[in-house]
Amino acid sequence: MAMRMPAHFSACTACSRDEPMPKFSPTSALETVQRYEVTNVPAAPQVFVAWAKVPDLDHQLAGVRTLVSGAAPLAPAVFSTFADIAGQPVWEGYGMTEASPVVSSTMVGRRPKPGCVGAPLPGVEIRFVDESGEESDEDDPGEILVRGANLFSGYWPDGADGPD
Repeated sequence: MAMRMPAHFSACTACSRDEPMPKFSPTSALETVQRYEVTNVPAAPQVFVAWAKVPDLDHQLAGVRTLVSGAAPLAPAVFSTFADIAGQPVWEGYGMTEASPVVSSTMVGRRPKPGCVGAPLPGVEIRFVDESGEESDEDDPGEILVRGANLFSGYWPDGADGPD
């Protein structure tokens, strides 16, 4: 008996195990999702913008369990439009390469919300500080400080300039 494994699709590389996709095409990407029975789709916001214009999107994404937007903010209007058309939410988050790469996600709080990057992942601490290093007010610009085991130790090749 063959074991069916969930597929993982990345619109960033837009390829499958057997079939590279040299250029992103909304319809070709959706065909790949269906052909390989992809269940989890992490993609950049531009993919959701393009897919929102494809007819019968809810049917084409019927086998997908999770849609995640990353790499840039997803406009709230795109979030709402896509959820209406596709029939399921797009989860969002915040990350950076140095954090392997996710820091927070709306999946943590189990509540998708447009324009929100969610709560920190388990084991990750986040602080928002102003120029003097003091806690910043909610609406003030500032710096994000992250602490967790997922942070890298430094840049290759010598491991220098890692988190303090």
